[in-house]
Amino acid sequence: MKHKDKAYQWWKSKPTHIRKPLVLTLGALLVLISPFTGILPGPGGIPIFLLGIAILASEYDWADRFKHLVIKVLPKKIQQYWRITPNWLHFFDIFALMIFFIGIAFCIWPLYLPIINMQPSPPFFYVVTDRQQEWWIPVLACFVASLSILLFNKNRLATVKKFLRIKQS
Repeated sequence: MKHKDKAYQWWKSKPTHIRKPLVLTLGALLVLISPFTGILPGPGGIPIFLLGIAILASEYDWADRFKHLVIKVLPKKIQQYWRITPNWLHFFDIFALMIFFIGIAFCIWPLYLPIINMQPSPPFFYVVTDRQQEWWIPVLACFVASLSILLFNKNRLATVKKFLRIKQS
């Protein structure tokens, strides 16, 4: 018997009136805090939400059906109805170029201030402190985001890999 099966049998051997409130409390807590962790870097609240649903599914049939819907049914429906077409690829390319040009605007912004005789006041999203602000952080973020969107297009990434293989040989 596997360790996982032993743990499952041990958990199921506990009385229902103890198991269900614990599962409900922990699962509901994870589901409720998942939107608040959505602002964190990375996947945010999605794994926490799914973990809460998985915990609830161990005792409740409705949560098990919802877990099945999220894990099995929705990905198939999305693949069935939403296919990447050339129009979508053009949209992502244009969006990436817009982000790239915003990054260029952030680069040029400090250079034009002396020409138009303005005092260098930072844009609204900068936190004003006593020292000089790091203007390159949003520039770098824009460039990395646009490069990521441009490169991780499925067809373009394959083309870049093929191009790099040709250059190496």
